[in-house]
Amino acid sequence: MKKLRSPYRAKLFKNGGSQALRLPKDCRFAGSEVMVHREGSRLIVEPLQRRWTSEFLDVFVGPPDRVLSERRPSGKLEREALDL
Repeated sequence: MKKLRSPYRAKLFKNGGSQALRLPKDCRFAGSEVMVHREGSRLIVEPLQRRWTSEFLDVFVGPPDRVLSERRPSGKLEREALDL
């Protein structure tokens, strides 16, 4: 994406029930989705970065080994026999 030298005027139009923004060629994004958010009266449009954060990935890894070792009993568990 090129750095813009001056602001561009862009056209707004209706696309189904949504409002759409026609971007000039120099302002186009790669891909098919972007992140959009507001800052006051400004609308910020940014490339969508599909990177997993380490915090998100940690959810699937499980607890650290030290936590598991603290939870494991040191000996064999005694259990009552089942009456079948």
